[in-house]
Amino acid sequence: MTHLRLPFPLAVSLCLSVSLAVSCDSDEPTDGGVDATTDFDAGMVELYPACEDTMPSGTVALAPVASTLMGSIDPTVDPLASPGALNPAAERGEIRYRGMGFDEYTRGPAVPRVTRTELGGGPVPTTGRRSISYFVHYADFQLVDDESPTRLSLVDNPELSGGLRAQEAYLPRAVSAMNRTLARIMRPERPYDFSVITGDCADSGQENELRWVIDLMNGTPGLHTDSGDDDDPIEGPDNDPKDPFDPTAFPGPWLYVAGNHDVMVVGITLPEEQADIAVGTDPLGGTRDYRRRYGQVTQAALTADPM
Repeated sequence: MTHLRLPFPLAVSLCLSVSLAVSCDSDEPTDGGVDATTDFDAGMVELYPACEDTMPSGTVALAPVASTLMGSIDPTVDPLASPGALNPAAERGEIRYRGMGFDEYTRGPAVPRVTRTELGGGPVPTTGRRSISYFVHYADFQLVDDESPTRLSLVDNPELSGGLRAQEAYLPRAVSAMNRTLARIMRPERPYDFSVITGDCADSGQENELRWVIDLMNGTPGLHTDSGDDDDPIEGPDNDPKDPFDPTAFPGPWLYVAGNHDVMVVGITLPEEQADIAVGTDPLGGTRDYRRRYGQVTQAALTADPM
């Protein structure tokens, strides 16, 4: 599958705000969370273990909640008062935060439905009302080519986050799951009029990212959000985020409004003359390498997509 990248420059000025003299293939801490490139053996043999492989023995999954009007699923521990030192997108960070209980949830109380009348006066009588529009609002997928040489994974730190995210490889499947839920709850007698994506469906405005979003929302079979090398972190089909899958389409027409991440590198850098960075093989700012455990960040040369 060919994924072409648009010619975007690296945000050099931003990269210079961190020390890129330390190679992220060395044993030195580099990611503002001190762990992105440090080998840490947790006893797992897979390059990218499946969720069930990291679950403690005896873990029982919570039953789904049909509606927040009936109940909720809540974390068992409170958020940290300030960001932790380790990045949860890296192996050491994930293991550390799991040890602190951040992967544990419990059944919580229902969330009541509140009728808001501050802007429109009192409640409208229930008789004589009719639906004038029924639509879905999406925003900020930020679906990312997390193996692009334009990534800024080394810049990620508690004060300037977003360059390296734990969930980024799973975003296509998360959006597909939302579409699947929307299709399930839609009433046949009142289908959705449309959905609208209000910006930042992609992360760096790359052609392959935007193509993935289109195919995702249209439910195009065989969606393969994997650039460069054809990675298979867990051998076999349908068991890791780099495997192709058949997404669920949004059940109706969808509209799109561009955001800064749809037209700029990481939402901050305009297209310029440095096309060699976007279509090259040198990830100066650090990018994921799924040939390494947990898709560790690397500055080593990448395999480019065919042109």
